[in-house]
Amino acid sequence: MLKITVLFGAVMSSFNSGVNSLSTLVSLDIYKQIINPKADAMFP
Repeated sequence: MLKITVLFGAVMSSFNSGVNSLSTLVSLDIYKQIINPKADAMFP
């Protein structure tokens, strides 16, 4: 039972990492294209 729990935790961690990366990329793309098109990679 412990091995299943550890495996489930590792899968959840990987999934959450991917979702976090995707949401960051989407939010930066939306910000750059719609909200502030003149934005640079470095924010003041």
